[in-house]
Amino acid sequence: MSYTTSATLPAIDGTSALSVNPRGLVLIEGGRGHRVAQPCVRADARVVPDPSDAVQGMRFVLGGAVVILAILLACLVVDPLRAAHAREALDALPTASVVVSQGDSLWSIAESCGSDIPTSELVSWIQDRNGIEGGLITAGQTLVVPSAALD
Repeated sequence: MSYTTSATLPAIDGTSALSVNPRGLVLIEGGRGHRVAQPCVRADARVVPDPSDAVQGMRFVLGGAVVILAILLACLVVDPLRAAHAREALDALPTASVVVSQGDSLWSIAESCGSDIPTSELVSWIQDRNGIEGGLITAGQTLVVPSAALD
């Protein structure tokens, strides 16, 4: 059987001083934290929002939207250009015939080409060049592939 006890001790190190607030409240200032006392606000006091906070928030949101839009537009322009460049580079390579073995996939055949072109682009090129629909290949099938790294 174990017992847990706890004691709360005041965090006063003798440097605290009392001061009178204009509203008649007494605040303790100083102490270990040396924090600046926040002004007391009456419960029925109205807090008026600062209009500059709303403007700054709108600027932040609009700035983020502009950045996201710029990234999307860059992707729409760059991706087709990169794909066209990869297609041209693949068309310029010499080709070889490869016989599909049991357990081969288009992805593994494209990886064996070892080109600097991304594997997904090679898979698309092999599918287009060989008229493959849906990515299904069978053992014994002959495929035309880029032969840059097969040498």
